[in-house]
Amino acid sequence: MSLTQMWMPGPEGFLGQSIEAGRMSMQDTVMTNASETLPVKLPLWPEDKAAKEALADALGNLEGGALDFVAEPEIGLDVVCLRAADERVLEDMVHRLLTVYGIRMRVGAPAIAYRATIKGRAEDRFEHEVKRRGERYVMRVEVRVAPDDPEQAGVIDETPQMGSLGAELAEHLRSGLQSVLDCAPLETSPLYGLRVQVTGVEALTPSVLPSGVATAARICLRRCVKAAGLVLLEPIMRLEVHAPVATEASVINDIRSRRGRVIATDDAGDSSLKIKAELPMANLFGYINTLHHITDGAGRFEARFSHYQRVPGSDDPDDAPPLAMAM
Repeated sequence: MSLTQMWMPGPEGFLGQSIEAGRMSMQDTVMTNASETLPVKLPLWPEDKAAKEALADALGNLEGGALDFVAEPEIGLDVVCLRAADERVLEDMVHRLLTVYGIRMRVGAPAIAYRATIKGRAEDRFEHEVKRRGERYVMRVEVRVAPDDPEQAGVIDETPQMGSLGAELAEHLRSGLQSVLDCAPLETSPLYGLRVQVTGVEALTPSVLPSGVATAARICLRRCVKAAGLVLLEPIMRLEVHAPVATEASVINDIRSRRGRVIATDDAGDSSLKIKAELPMANLFGYINTLHHITDGAGRFEARFSHYQRVPGSDDPDDAPPLAMAM
């Protein structure tokens, strides 16, 4: 699977002019979240400075309420990203911002926070050469990567080799490495579960450029990560579906068609049952609409983040990423 598409867009028309027509009660879907992991992201672009300030005030008013979300301003960009555990939370957020607070803004498509990690160990060496105003600057960097705690973001170990550069150049070296951890090679997702060590660093010319140090570190680590083998990780949600007994087979078949795994089914009384399952977040988009259709409006579900796991085929460069289902 190619790792060129980490943020998977949600169904077209989910947000925008049709938001009110497609709106459902939040009582149909109950989301309970891991407070630190909100795997759905939505960009908002305020129209002007006044709209940006109004958006900040509105989000401040909504914080601590019934909706579990995080607002992340993008540094240097006029965009605010909302993170939540589910598309329904984002839909309700946008509805309130547009209708209650009257925020003038453009709304993007919901997207899923994928991660990338490495399959094994690798080492690499890279020499970066820059010619400027007749002078030649060459920097050599050697890097090693190894698998680490898969739940933690990539870590850069402090090594004597880094310290030998001096504080200023070491900081440029570190920033070059961190840029790769924040955005995996060819991707837009962060790297998790690896440890980075600089095993060698040397200026091959009398003087060096700070930008050249950062570039050498960045290119070397990108090559090293590719050599270690990149795989894609997707968020998995724990699902609890309540539906009439007569619809059990249809509900279970739909869950399985979404790459879901049924864990258990229990009698919930009153001719209804409770189905526990795990389902990729990518295939949870639009699920409430399908569940309502299957159960004639009687079905409901609860969902919460469970864990990240490898996307099937994500180490096959000829595969395409799984599409978020909208049904």
